[in-house]
Amino acid sequence: MGLTLLLLAALLAAGLMEGAWYRRALDKVALRILVNGTRGKTTVTRLLAAALNEAGIRAYARTTGSQARLITPDGGETDFRGGRLPNPMEHKAFLRQAVKGGAQALVAECMALRPENQALLARRLVRPQYTVLTNALVDHEEEIGATKEQTLRVLALSVMPGGTAVTGEAGFAPFVENVLPPAEGVGPEELRGFCFPVHPENVALALALTDRLGIPRETALSGMRKARPDPGLLGGFYWEGRAFVNAFAANDPDSFSRAMEETGQSGPYALLYNHRRDRAPRLRAFARAVARAPHPPACAFLIGDDPGRAAKYLARAGGLPAAPVRDLRSWAAGSEGPRLVLCAGNIKGDGMRLVERMREEGRPCG
Repeated sequence: MGLTLLLLAALLAAGLMEGAWYRRALDKVALRILVNGTRGKTTVTRLLAAALNEAGIRAYARTTGSQARLITPDGGETDFRGGRLPNPMEHKAFLRQAVKGGAQALVAECMALRPENQALLARRLVRPQYTVLTNALVDHEEEIGATKEQTLRVLALSVMPGGTAVTGEAGFAPFVENVLPPAEGVGPEELRGFCFPVHPENVALALALTDRLGIPRETALSGMRKARPDPGLLGGFYWEGRAFVNAFAANDPDSFSRAMEETGQSGPYALLYNHRRDRAPRLRAFARAVARAPHPPACAFLIGDDPGRAAKYLARAGGLPAAPVRDLRSWAAGSEGPRLVLCAGNIKGDGMRLVERMREEGRPCG
């Protein structure tokens, strides 16, 4: 009994010391920014970190989009997760590296889904002065909620009490104390010079915060144009005789519907859907979107987890021919389906392998 009590006391003391170290380390970083929302988190995180570094503010960033990345002030990137499952506590390792590198600012993409983890990041792990909320589209229904209001309420938990929410989504107003709206005057001139497609809404959110921090627009935009894209946002590719539209990152029904509408304006196209077993609700939502789309795909091909079963479901619920793909190269080089292909569903696994293969062997569209 005595030894057990000593061990418990030692563990408690170690936990208290670790907690005290963490609070001191966090206080050493003067500016802390958390980026949350349904779509666009990774892009805004990258834009903000690049703008801060361009302004001479030594910023470290952490993204959890298509690939988990730690981005250093010189623009270098490393995989900080190493194949491990996502865990909110991984922010501790990120903070340790940032403080060791002399960080003056942290820009962290929110990787939490469940309400308790959203609050944990805001109140203990990041304690951000600013939380950028890109949007609140219904996705991850099991963890966040199946309605717009539930989504708004949960995402708002990532705003530190007394902190500022940077957002253009009016629905957040009842759930946060301070709101900073997007910057005005973001047009074609401001969007010129980026090496990857950017949405003006994302640039406007990043500029709202850099304006608040007193960074000149020219400096902020110069830095943003140097930012590297997340792999899930890379543009289209020609590969094996087909033109692929990479919309793997458009993994909510609204974004997917817009991608179908835009792709359909170019003529008949096929849908290449990457299915994840743990994202079954997304397949159901996408099937509904296909069924009501003004310009639906002519047919669908499935990759990922159990593509045969997923194809049967999409054919039944989406009302279009669908088939699994076992060998991507043979299928791409074959004659089945239109030569224009919209990629959607999820970037993980087979999706990422396809993107990497197209980057190595294909050529960019446009």
